[in-house]
Amino acid sequence: MKRLLLATVLCLSAPAAFAQPPSGCLNCGPHQAAPTPASTATLPADAPVKTELDNVFTQLGDQVKRADTLLKQLRETAARKPEDVAQQVQTSTMVLSGLVDKLKQNGDIAGQLGAVRNAASAHLKRVQEMAKGTIDEEDRTKILSAWQSVLQGADTGQANMATMRDSLNAALSSLRERSLAIGELALAGQYQQVIDSFNHWIGDLKNTVDSLHQLIGTPTS
Repeated sequence: MKRLLLATVLCLSAPAAFAQPPSGCLNCGPHQAAPTPASTATLPADAPVKTELDNVFTQLGDQVKRADTLLKQLRETAARKPEDVAQQVQTSTMVLSGLVDKLKQNGDIAGQLGAVRNAASAHLKRVQEMAKGTIDEEDRTKILSAWQSVLQGADTGQANMATMRDSLNAALSSLRERSLAIGELALAGQYQQVIDSFNHWIGDLKNTVDSLHQLIGTPTS
């Protein structure tokens, strides 16, 4: 069992364990089209842009919930054994890698956010260019303000997504370092320190998840 623990942890520590999933895997599928770059994404002319923006923020919140669920599962394992650590490192790696992938700059959420911004910018320009007398000027001001608010929301979403991605990437990088240390500790027969090292990382993950809740304005559990 101890040799199995060491072999599993060292395997997880290898760079290949953190590579992008190959074609045909469960995450990407063999024929899935590449996501549309955020800079070129568009929405239909009659799309409810504000609703689309709200949907993006909901998806960002869902990513934090996934990280929160992982944290809860790890913290609820009170009677942790060395052999549990290898499995939990593997699970944590898969979950965090998936979250980072969801938040990447050319991913689906970024594409949706780019489409929202493009649509809001186009509508703003259209209303600005309406000839005088076409629309009441007081109404024009209100409409322009509404579109500017959507643009600001899209910018906030882009900034939040980048912060979330950086934070989760840092947690994943820290886990890689911990897994290497855990392998060395297991090799030296320091099994309590294996557990202590992973528990310390869980504490760091809690701080990360709490900061993400604060970033998007959701309550911590």
